[in-house]
Amino acid sequence: MNSLISELQKRGLISNFSEGIESKLKNKSTIFVGFDPTGDSLHIGSLMPLLLTKQCIKHGHEIIILLGSATANIGDPSGKSKERNILDPLFVTKNTLALQNQIKSFFSESELTNIRFVNNLDWFSGISFIDFLSNIGRHFKVNQMLMKDSVKRRLNSEEGISFTEFSYSLMQAFDFAHLSNIFDCGVQIGGSDQWGNIVSGIDLTKKLHNKEVHGLTFPLLTKSDGSKMGKTESGTIWLNPEKTSPFEFFQFWLNLTDVDAIRVLPWLSFDLSVEEINVLIENSKKESNRRLIQRHLAKLMTTMIHGEQVSNSIESASKAMFENEFGQTCIKDFLLIKDQVPHEFINDCELTIVDLLVKVGMLTSKSDARRLIVQNAIKINGQTEKEDRLIKIEDFIGKKILIIAKGKKERLMIIRT
Repeated sequence: MNSLISELQKRGLISNFSEGIESKLKNKSTIFVGFDPTGDSLHIGSLMPLLLTKQCIKHGHEIIILLGSATANIGDPSGKSKERNILDPLFVTKNTLALQNQIKSFFSESELTNIRFVNNLDWFSGISFIDFLSNIGRHFKVNQMLMKDSVKRRLNSEEGISFTEFSYSLMQAFDFAHLSNIFDCGVQIGGSDQWGNIVSGIDLTKKLHNKEVHGLTFPLLTKSDGSKMGKTESGTIWLNPEKTSPFEFFQFWLNLTDVDAIRVLPWLSFDLSVEEINVLIENSKKESNRRLIQRHLAKLMTTMIHGEQVSNSIESASKAMFENEFGQTCIKDFLLIKDQVPHEFINDCELTIVDLLVKVGMLTSKSDARRLIVQNAIKINGQTEKEDRLIKIEDFIGKKILIIAKGKKERLMIIRT
């Protein structure tokens, strides 16, 4: 079996694939994956197609990344409970440019030489409604379209489905047929919820151009309960650092449950072989308190999206803040995360520990502060304080940062101005 398909199967990364794709991928092929620019940033669910694209390039294939400015205004009903709002064309144009730049930053310069970016608005804007119905619509049977899970769910819902979203499958199918005809694209990859649309594209390409093309889908990045990963109480986990800070991004992976971390590890960690992944999983079960898989994913994903320097700083500051492992943590590491953790500024360092605890609001009374110090519940920069004393400038890391820990969970960063 083709090494790419074999590798993906070993990692549990294939949901469906069309018959004959193994033979197709034995030789250099052109593969396409699409993103609809409905927003100005991708989220962590987009890591799956991006990582698989990297693997396709690694195995010698050419890539087409389609940015669906046309389909963004239609809305894919797959996985949606209600119809998407119509987007302003200028908004879509801005999003398209933002996504293209974001996707480019994910790949190395050598990888980018194997990637072509296209926009489906370039061909749909030249097709009249009559031409679309007569040349494309006639190849689709409504009774077959009604059998698709995404359509059936919406038909049975209170919201229903509009003709606009009902036609999305036709547009995506034509994307595949067009790319096959113009660029000899032979394979489309996408999430498991896209299988019906991909099959429609395979069928339409055969009818329009008498060409055999193939499709492959991968699992959606979901939790063990089936809900989408990255949809948290505080909001979506975005790849854009202005929407989700690198620290929040790092903490998201670090806080995965063991079950979810084990589930997604082989999907995301192409830096490890399947054998190395199995060893990591076994070690993590033996030392569950160390959260070995979560640490690996947090470091790997943050480095991949935000760069090694940022990832190293966040890892160092996080260990200091939450695990009392200060090591070589420096001021820049702490300042990188200060806006995402509790912090206070002070300009007076001639304070006792008791006075400082009350001044920054960690405790409301000096008697409570003294009591916790006696109970060894207060740490300054990772060191347990056994008695009240005067805080000196030398206590501040780089004469700038002081980390106070109260008990096992409460932390406060003090920044000297």
